[in-house]
Amino acid sequence: MPTMTLSVPDDLYRVIKHHNEVKWSVIARNAMWEYARKIQILDSILESTKDPDT
Repeated sequence: MPTMTLSVPDDLYRVIKHHNEVKWSVIARNAMWEYARKIQILDSILESTKDPDT
């Protein structure tokens, strides 16, 4: 699995460091998948509404 590095604001970083019991990579991965699925749905809607004559 590829690795990604993210920049976060200092206040968020403090919360993350304070709660090291949380698997933050899982939280981030799930949030990105949720957003990606929404984008995929929008892409499929746009694709289905394209004018076939263009």
